Amino acid sequence: MTPAELAAGFADPPVAARPWAFWFLNDDTPLAELTAQLDAFAAAGFGTVCPCARIGLSESIGYLTDAWWDLMRGVVAHCAALGLRVVLYDEASYPSGAANGAVVAENPEFASRCLVRTTAEAELSPGGVAYLRPNPGRSLWDRRVATVLTDAAGVRHLVTPDAAGLVRVSAAEHGTGTVTVEAFFDAPSGGTIRGAHAWQDDESALAPASADLMNPEAVAAFLRLTHDAYAEHLGAWFGTTIVALFTDEPAPSGRNPRPGAIAWTPGLEHALAAAAGTPVEDVLVDLADAFTPDTRVHALHEAVVAERVATVYHGAQRAWCDAHGLALTGHPERPDEMAALDAFTWPGQDTVWRWVLPGASALTGPESAGPRTASSAAVLRRLADPADVAPVVNEVYGAYGWRLSLDEMKWIADWLAVRGTTAFLLHALFASVRDNRAFESEPDLGLANAWWPHLPTFVSYLARLSLLNQALQERPTVAVAVVGDRVPADAVAPLHTRQVGFVYAGLPALAALAVDAVVALPGDADAVRAAAPQARIIVAEGADWWRDLAPSGPPVLSGERADLRVRSGRLGDTDAALLTNEGEDPITVAAGGAAWDPWTGTITAVDGPLTLPRRGAIWLTDAVPEGTPPAPPPREPGAPVALAPWRSDPAAPAGDWTADPAWETFAGAVTYATSFTLAEPTDLLLDLGAVGDNADVRVNGTPVAALFWAPQRCTVPAAATRAGSNTLEVGVTNSSANRYEGALRPSGLIGPVTLHLAVAVAPGR
Repeated sequence: MTPAELAAGFADPPVAARPWAFWFLNDDTPLAELTAQLDAFAAAGFGTVCPCARIGLSESIGYLTDAWWDLMRGVVAHCAALGLRVVLYDEASYPSGAANGAVVAENPEFASRCLVRTTAEAELSPGGVAYLRPNPGRSLWDRRVATVLTDAAGVRHLVTPDAAGLVRVSAAEHGTGTVTVEAFFDAPSGGTIRGAHAWQDDESALAPASADLMNPEAVAAFLRLTHDAYAEHLGAWFGTTIVALFTDEPAPSGRNPRPGAIAWTPGLEHALAAAAGTPVEDVLVDLADAFTPDTRVHALHEAVVAERVATVYHGAQRAWCDAHGLALTGHPERPDEMAALDAFTWPGQDTVWRWVLPGASALTGPESAGPRTASSAAVLRRLADPADVAPVVNEVYGAYGWRLSLDEMKWIADWLAVRGTTAFLLHALFASVRDNRAFESEPDLGLANAWWPHLPTFVSYLARLSLLNQALQERPTVAVAVVGDRVPADAVAPLHTRQVGFVYAGLPALAALAVDAVVALPGDADAVRAAAPQARIIVAEGADWWRDLAPSGPPVLSGERADLRVRSGRLGDTDAALLTNEGEDPITVAAGGAAWDPWTGTITAVDGPLTLPRRGAIWLTDAVPEGTPPAPPPREPGAPVALAPWRSDPAAPAGDWTADPAWETFAGAVTYATSFTLAEPTDLLLDLGAVGDNADVRVNGTPVAALFWAPQRCTVPAAATRAGSNTLEVGVTNSSANRYEGALRPSGLIGPVTLHLAVAVAPGR
């Protein structure tokens, strides 16, 4: 799309750019009530709905029952009438792959499996003999994979036990001292999923059994029980209203598997040997190392399991979706894995559980790599084929708790967008908060949240952010080499803080990738040089390994730059960049061209310093769309404007509401009103001081600003004012954490509120 085409849709983006509602069907909610909720979602500006059978779904509805399909047909038909897209969710709760336990119920051999290690040892004196039998327990399902004897000198040997499972050890053969025998058994993992109903949650004896996602027959059963049923009942909407299928963090061992075990499937030892290029005996003798991080065999096991899940599970799903005209999306089990993403039509990840927040977690830890891992898959495809424009999906805000604020949501959204997320799946909007449903992966971002009336403003912001982000063709200058399946996160943090555009790339992709440099971890350098002999290799070790890497994109900075993030590339025939401020202090950049503000939906021409405030995000393009007005000059407070005494509706305590015991657990909205007098219409500067939490400002009934984070200041344009008496209304909504958690978070218009005439800042100041 050209900048002119993007500008035409910037204020009101199309459905494909709008965020998705992850919708929990978690009760016995009648269809009429569900369609009313869909009406509210559409009115709030969502473009896509992902209905999900979730813990709390009633037995009268069930999952994959006739009642379920009746409900889903009604939901999809109503979405079609509203112009909402639908993404189907492939499981009851998560992780995907079990059909709410129906796969294993059909064939117990399809249960997820693991490798279990048992050990026995003996102290051998000269001439001593002992029989060792590592005890596998009494399970008849356990299949022996290998038995390994470690002699007194520490040398490992493959051995074959007798029919009773005994291994004879002797000092004459194995030396004096400690001799160990380890047996490795392929066994059921005992893993489960969270099902659809209250009695199927974690730690319940009735939690559905997870399936073996590395077993093609188990995966085929899953597709037949779920996907084929979706096609039967909802296929009329495939490719029109229904656009994709979402699979959710499939885990090869399931949830809460046997402690100390590792993921397995029958015959995996042969896949390990093939990947290592060695005889299978060489893998078996070192199986103990697969249980120990930072060993060769452990890394080999992780990579082979990831590749097997990607091929057997995700590959089968992708083939099914391709055959039915749907995109495959969702996210893998872990945030830093790469193999699965190649199978997704639309790569995805998730950001949940407050694992990422302002501070260190933004740059370090495996969760910090999630969005860039997903977007790298899409960027690499588009570099190879510019017509391959795949959305990059992120499931976000799940289990952040009722204390999640729009301030935090804004920071997280910017954190995701500047790392390449182009489709936001908001986790979650609850069909019901009855009983403990309000505390199942809370918060409800929907109708039960006090700030629901403010959400349309935020939804519009996400849509504008995504409109340009989806169109941007990145031009990364650096590739970060991925050896195995896990991307490095911590080591490459300086690339973020120095605004260096990079893409994660596996070894096969490096040979054809045109970048200025390839960054490799110290232990991977030789493998990277062999895979990309043409590339300049930079090893990420030492305090300043990144010193020769130049920032990407157009901004020229003044002052501290560590909190600035940049995503740059091309929008049609113009250079463009998204700039976000991840810190708490303003950042000034030198800018020229057009500034696209996704919060307000306005585009202005700029030529000079531009301030990126706290929680600021701005798009810059070299090209300026025709008719773009110049940016207004900076303003500073002039003479104060007197405000009449405030009144509130409903009548609220002055200051912080929670100081009044009657208001300690109140969550909702209060409108504050006052008046002021002007000699003539004029621009004003309003500072609300402290607000708990969110404010909408109206002057003479005209909406002026939505202020959801500090500093809560805005310009009141002269067009909203008049000569004589003027009214100022501030609608304040506090945190639902006060209602659901008794959090006593500061609430209300705490102030002090000041209003001043706006005075233009003199040039050069």
